[in-house]
Amino acid sequence: SPGASTLWASAPGYESEYWTSTGGTPDGEQAEVLELLHGQVVEGIDFSLNKLPVLSGTVSDAAGNAIDGATVVVSRTGWCCDAVHTDQTGHYELLLSGLGTYKLNAWVNGYVSEYWTSTGGTPDEALAEPVAATSYGELLTGYDFSLAVKAKLRGTVVDIGGNPLEDAIVEVYPV
Repeated sequence: SPGASTLWASAPGYESEYWTSTGGTPDGEQAEVLELLHGQVVEGIDFSLNKLPVLSGTVSDAAGNAIDGATVVVSRTGWCCDAVHTDQTGHYELLLSGLGTYKLNAWVNGYVSEYWTSTGGTPDEALAEPVAATSYGELLTGYDFSLAVKAKLRGTVVDIGGNPLEDAIVEVYPV
């Protein structure tokens, strides 16, 4: 369409890019503005998109059994997150949003949520080890999790006369 315009290109699995005469940029603030006129043909409007890095691993229980349907979440500072579910072999594969440092977290009902570390994981986000994607097209493998089964509590809440109470709630607070 005619008038002042910026150009943007994207493709699945690649980092999107805004056009510049010097090669493009992922930063829309650095995009060059073109004045387009009706009927005009502009040559040399080329894009070269970078293939995004991919991160993969498995999620299993403490006995080494694959966990189907576990959620693996990847996040980084200033960017919320993306998530995938493991397949029946416990395998997952995440397309990262670009180069940078990420945190990984795996969780599924009935198991303790875990952040990735090279020494076996931690439930404490502050102790999560960063995972660095440093090259476009990079395949980062071996980011595995071993989740522990949560503790189960059984019992009854009763009134002073020993009668079971319906709809009572028992909460657990870690200290």
